[in-house]
Amino acid sequence: MSDAKFIKTVLILCFASCVAPLATDMYLPSLTTIAGVMNSSINDMQLTVSVFFGGFAVGQLFYGPVSDALGRRKIILAGTLLFTLASLGAVLTTDFRVFFCMRLLQALGGAAGAVIANAVMKDIFRGTQFNRAINLSMIAMSLAPLVAPTLGGFLAGFGWKYCFYLLTFIGVMILIFIGFGIKESLPVENRQPLNFRAVAGNYRRILGHRGVCGSVLAQAMNCAAMFAFISGASSVYMGIYGLDSMTFGIVFAMNVVTIMAVVSFTGFFVKRFGFMPTFLSALCLSAAGGTLLLAGALVEVESIVLVIIPVVMTVCTVGLVGALSTTYTLGKFPEMTGTASSVMGFMRFGLGSIAGLVFNCIPGKSAVPMAGTMFVLSVRALLVFLLSRRYRRDDPAIPGAVKEKVTDAEK
Repeated sequence: MSDAKFIKTVLILCFASCVAPLATDMYLPSLTTIAGVMNSSINDMQLTVSVFFGGFAVGQLFYGPVSDALGRRKIILAGTLLFTLASLGAVLTTDFRVFFCMRLLQALGGAAGAVIANAVMKDIFRGTQFNRAINLSMIAMSLAPLVAPTLGGFLAGFGWKYCFYLLTFIGVMILIFIGFGIKESLPVENRQPLNFRAVAGNYRRILGHRGVCGSVLAQAMNCAAMFAFISGASSVYMGIYGLDSMTFGIVFAMNVVTIMAVVSFTGFFVKRFGFMPTFLSALCLSAAGGTLLLAGALVEVESIVLVIIPVVMTVCTVGLVGALSTTYTLGKFPEMTGTASSVMGFMRFGLGSIAGLVFNCIPGKSAVPMAGTMFVLSVRALLVFLLSRRYRRDDPAIPGAVKEKVTDAEK
């Protein structure tokens, strides 16, 4: 595939994969305003965040097997159409119950792009191109929920509906781009049967693979630590350390920059140090950041720099860990990439929603709730990965693996 076609295809797929993460929290700066318009409480409006996470996680379990059976293109178009119509419906209502349902439908529709984009990349790209595509996809998926609140804050100045106008417009553009720019990538002869027993069997195969289960759980916990940061950042940075909104935006953006910087060196790290050592090192850095953050929170450090640095250490690894886990998992199950992507997406955003709920339920006016949640998740990600690792250098799922003879005792 030519470089120009590669770039065009990857941009379209990244665009499709990040629209739902972008919708997750873009409207948070307008939450109070929306609550007033719909005669509901802030607690009620918080439920629309939780239902989005839940719908997005569950929706991914549906789209993966369906796309493996019926093809990619028609399913991603159907899901994106549902997302677009639900975004428009959210603008047109002033009833909380209808708004709640629109948020659920938004999540269920947006899940299609998040799952199927990675599956399409595995279908059409090989070798270095696939690795580059996955790296870019992980950048988009990681940055979207970080950028969304800043973008939402800007749009809130024009009115809360503009967040959903923008999401509707993005949905329409994705429909056009995919409709005219992406062909069906899964041949009929490579499709999987669509029945409950076969789907359940595929999920058992994926989750029953020790290495894949460990890498997926590690990625999910690593990503959930980022969601805990997103949930608590404003209360810690602005409420405790007194940053104004502009400074908060700059500090928050540091995480965006570091994620992009780290994931851009994925190829170099893997080539220089090896696939699994890079994976392990990223999780160690994240766990070290979580540990330092909790230690600082417990002693109530006065300098905000001693909070920012550990947070960056933890969050900057999200894109890298996501890219490595996705490459490894799809490499293990190339015949059912949609289902494998579903498992990764469900675990990532399912744990993310739980992390946000746990954080919001912990009382306290210090940095300890956020720091404690990030510490537990980052350290457990490392431990799960270590406990699951029984891999060989000749593992065909690892790029650049060295082919060696394996004795019966090693099998």
